[in-house]
Amino acid sequence: MTKTDIEKTKEIGQKAVKEAAESKKKAKTSIVPNKVGQTETFHILKGKDNAWDLTLRFPGTAVGSTIIQNANLMIEGVSPNYSLLLDEAINNDMIVNPSDLVSSRISYFDSHDGFLETTADIASFLTDKLL
Repeated sequence: MTKTDIEKTKEIGQKAVKEAAESKKKAKTSIVPNKVGQTETFHILKGKDNAWDLTLRFPGTAVGSTIIQNANLMIEGVSPNYSLLLDEAINNDMIVNPSDLVSSRISYFDSHDGFLETTADIASFLTDKLL
């Protein structure tokens, strides 16, 4: 190897070390507070006489992404499976309130309006946390 080759190799090595250090620093500064267990309340049928509140808890990235995948929420041209989305949310302890929704499951909506709004809020909540 010539002196020029050695200098080029040295420069490449120094650049790689610098890039690795910058990448490590970025990884540390990109950390966000743990989202598992964070809650958010949605107002279903807001402004109507039969309005009610839905409180959701984030189940974690692995569970949340599985719920979205199982309900076909991200597959273009495929209709989402809203009842499965609701079941998955209930099965994974996402629904904090109303407790009647958890115990009644989908039949809750036989006596309450807002099924599609509820499932849309579940999907929105999950996708916002997974961005």
